[in-house]
Amino acid sequence: MIKLTEILQEIGDASALKVPYRLKYKYENPENFTVKYATYQFDIDDVTYTVIISEDPISYNLKSKKSKVSKIDVSFVADDGPEMMKDTNLNVQYKVMATLVSILKEYIENNPIVVQIEYSPIKTNKKDKGGRAESRRELFYKQYIQKSLPNWTYIKRGSNIIIKKPTT
Repeated sequence: MIKLTEILQEIGDASALKVPYRLKYKYENPENFTVKYATYQFDIDDVTYTVIISEDPISYNLKSKKSKVSKIDVSFVADDGPEMMKDTNLNVQYKVMATLVSILKEYIENNPIVVQIEYSPIKTNKKDKGGRAESRRELFYKQYIQKSLPNWTYIKRGSNIIIKKPTT
């Protein structure tokens, strides 16, 4: 049974426990950096969650064929066997987010040229103060990410969310 104090603590300080995850697939061409891919998976109950990270150069050195700085695009899917893209209203969103943030932090730590994260939340059904569509999912992601990456800048461009690493 979930206790109310556990839920409040998770919302208040992003303290939900992550679940173990695994690197399922990785692609990188050291000869000519254009794009890198990594796929991670983790399981909660009977659902396998897949996080796909693709890294693209923002600034590229033509001479050395190396990226100076890059961004990552993050996509996410829940797989319940034959019923792909299952409804994820399973009250495990805090574990999912804690695991996702842990994966992102690990990836960024291992790839220090990453200065930006991009994603597009779906299920848009509400308008924000500026008249733009905004979903509960988007607001949840925003609040969780801002608590987990407090110094990063959160920018909304259309349906895309961009989170920029602070400059040092």
